[in-house]
Amino acid sequence: MKRYILMVLMPMVFAAMSPGKELSSPLPTSNTAASVMVSGQSEETDVEIAPLRVEQQAARARGDETAVRRIEHEIQLILVRRQPQPECRIPPPTIMSATQMGTPSDGPDVLIELGSMLATATDYEEDGTMWTVFSRPDSNTFLYRSTDHGEIWQYAWSFNWNFVIGRLGLIVGQGDSNFIHVFVIRPDGDGDLYDLRFNHDGTGMQTLPVRVGPDTIGDFAVGREYNSGQYFLYALVNNELRTATPGRNAFFLRSGDFGQHWTVCDSFTNISQPHLSVGSDAYVYFTCRLTPSLYPGELARGVNANYGSHGSWSLTEVRPDLFRVADPVIGAAFTQPESLATIWCLYSHDYNNSGDWDILYSYSTDGGTSWQENNVLAFSTDDEEWPDLKHFVSPDNPWVNASYLSTNGANYRTVYRCYANAATPMSWSDTLRINSRSAATGREVRPLLVYSPGSTGTGAGCVFAGEGLQNLYWNSPWNVSSIAEKPAEPIPASGFTVLPSPGRDHVRISYTLPEAVPVRLDVLDQTGRSIATLVNATQIAGRHSLALSADHPVLADGVYFLTLAAGAVRTTRKLILR
Repeated sequence: MKRYILMVLMPMVFAAMSPGKELSSPLPTSNTAASVMVSGQSEETDVEIAPLRVEQQAARARGDETAVRRIEHEIQLILVRRQPQPECRIPPPTIMSATQMGTPSDGPDVLIELGSMLATATDYEEDGTMWTVFSRPDSNTFLYRSTDHGEIWQYAWSFNWNFVIGRLGLIVGQGDSNFIHVFVIRPDGDGDLYDLRFNHDGTGMQTLPVRVGPDTIGDFAVGREYNSGQYFLYALVNNELRTATPGRNAFFLRSGDFGQHWTVCDSFTNISQPHLSVGSDAYVYFTCRLTPSLYPGELARGVNANYGSHGSWSLTEVRPDLFRVADPVIGAAFTQPESLATIWCLYSHDYNNSGDWDILYSYSTDGGTSWQENNVLAFSTDDEEWPDLKHFVSPDNPWVNASYLSTNGANYRTVYRCYANAATPMSWSDTLRINSRSAATGREVRPLLVYSPGSTGTGAGCVFAGEGLQNLYWNSPWNVSSIAEKPAEPIPASGFTVLPSPGRDHVRISYTLPEAVPVRLDVLDQTGRSIATLVNATQIAGRHSLALSADHPVLADGVYFLTLAAGAVRTTRKLILR
């Protein structure tokens, strides 16, 4: 006889901690960032740049941000002239294109593409178009896009450079220069970073060197400025092999001509696992782990108030305690003035160095001048790790979204998403479960947040790889087929319960309808495939109940989902049969 155990998914309380599990007292935060050091030639005595800086400061004092940006581009042209620009001496990748439509959904999670995944990246356009790029073990890299808010993902084009790509970056431009930039580390030639720049239809591809030469670039982060026609592109690259001082192992680069030329603005020491974000105007942010030769539990943050220019970085470090930290991400609300913007920095934290990972965060409400440390986002006996953080690119939008993976004792990996407002940076929403199938883990395939302006829902959805790095999926709160749950949202089809009946070998399902509506009640397997339809009819108002027998021919032991669609309402319950 089978025994039924019902699990109703409940919202997580972020500040709550498991019994017997407490955060350690924090170690002091360094505001001088002694471990992460910045270097570069002084501009104060530069006969060309120093007068421009004086003019720029005067323009900023009178509030003329257009002049501030124009002067920064003039300085960028000086740097381009002075810094030798590398030539691309390697053959370009082979470009492939097709006119096929996207892969239809195979369940609550929208299938983007089948097969093994190595690395992913995402971006979106302000017209609602979403993009993702992913690499495969066969050296092929694919770009897909969705123009219907994620219901269907269409194949755009692909390329093959005859080597396996283990890390990707993606930037989608805007305006007259709305190129698609795919950033790739080419492992030969000591590890060089290239920007593969395409038109929206995959034509006009250019192979643009970002950082090439004797430094073995092993990791990078990229971003772009949003609020100007001639916007800056930014890159933070680091040498993963040279992790100890002396010597600079990381470089901050900038392009003012859409990737044609890149200049080094600053160099750093001790940087590992960089993440880069750009604010609503002139601010640029990065966070990183310190290299393993230093402390395994120390993070650094950088805030630059002037388009990533030299000498404008404010650096801080933090060690929450003596435990390991990993995979930090940073982002700020898209509000102005940026000097008062709220910034969040999320990271994974290994409780007691026991392998029990949680998500902690720091935040600043004064543009990075001061920080509140060691706040809890997700803290339980399950593993919570691989965070992502995104702001919504809309003037004066105060919201950010965060996502992370939670792994339970059965190694089922759930993607959670939540959001916070700049005015209340510690008040995170209830978690929203994004995926129906178990997700993959890894820094290069972590669930990535993507917004789709103009969608019927709010916030962001996630692109994520399936368990075992198999297949690429999308899900969001607004997808019609979504199995995601928002526990705090009222359900007009109230009282949807799924309970074992005492002493009987079946499950009792009941729900109340406030009015007569079409009702469909389905049993889904873990892939989101409907394996049984229990109800498919218009039902009158009132309470309805039925029994799901254990003798049902398709219900073996395992995990299932019961989805109730009543009129425009859709809600889900999870059922484990053992």
